[in-house]
Amino acid sequence: MLTIPLVRESDASDERVREAFRDIKATLRVPLVSQIFQAWATVPRFLDYAWRRFRPNVLAASFIEQSRRISGLAARVVSAWPGDDHGAALRERNVSEADMLRMREISSMFNDLDCKLLAIAHAVRLALGGTQIGGGGISGPQHGGDKDRLSRDHRGLSLSLVDERDAPPRIRTVLEDIKSSLGLSLMPSEYRAIAAFRAGEPTGLRALDSASRLMGDFTDDAIARASGPRRVPRRPDRVELAILTALADTYGA
Repeated sequence: MLTIPLVRESDASDERVREAFRDIKATLRVPLVSQIFQAWATVPRFLDYAWRRFRPNVLAASFIEQSRRISGLAARVVSAWPGDDHGAALRERNVSEADMLRMREISSMFNDLDCKLLAIAHAVRLALGGTQIGGGGISGPQHGGDKDRLSRDHRGLSLSLVDERDAPPRIRTVLEDIKSSLGLSLMPSEYRAIAAFRAGEPTGLRALDSASRLMGDFTDDAIARASGPRRVPRRPDRVELAILTALADTYGA
């Protein structure tokens, strides 16, 4: 399995990387730097150049509208899933409404963010493969004072990420199952954030277990409709986006 080195925010020493990280958080209006940028930061010149090229597009009104369309596609995927009422199941296990709201805030932030990251990652993949992307210019004005059209500002969300090595054994087991099922070599920030919330208490495990069950519902249903042995979904990033959409709905139920 592919090993992906990362430059964590706290470990960034190159000034270009630190400045890019600061601007990425401000532009995307989130309190953390996603792992895709941490991976690019292992080559500081690439991160600096790529982000400078992407930033005007990320600020464009058309980009915001298109990212919302991606979110809508994920919502339609979720509506077709089989599965139980995970919100009701969590309430039966005495997860409070305040905890459900907290989980919804976390899931909603990543749902908003991942739509944008999916487009950015796709553009880089095409460009590095020699495909010309774009060419039509930026459609519509860049966002300035039009706050109603901006993405929601999540920078005030207090967020921590659990280190897999330091997680309680049961949570570490669920994290490993998520990585294995999605075919990933590292744990996405979404699940590390969910796992970090009251990681030492049952609430954190129940919330994370809900994510694992949602993922299991999707993969098991896909396998039931296909012949042959179980296989990892071809596009785990899109599966993950759908999972986060489902989680946002679950915790808001």
